Amino acid sequence: MKWDEVRNRWNQLKGDVKKTWEKLTDEDIEQIAGDRAELERRLCRYYNIDAGRAREQVDAWKRRRPQS
Repeated sequence: MKWDEVRNRWNQLKGDVKKTWEKLTDEDIEQIAGDRAELERRLCRYYNIDAGRAREQVDAWKRRRPQS
């Protein structure tokens, strides 16, 4: 799945995002609104990880999403 598709399907995917990264609040998820860079920034802040690790986590999450 390409990130444009994630952005377009954000309302459908945000429940899964919340399950995957439980430290993100509902408000965080609304503010992220499918913006990958913002998701990664918040992962760095909430999980105290570096940008590379956040990127890896988002890539792994994205690979697990169905292609349709």
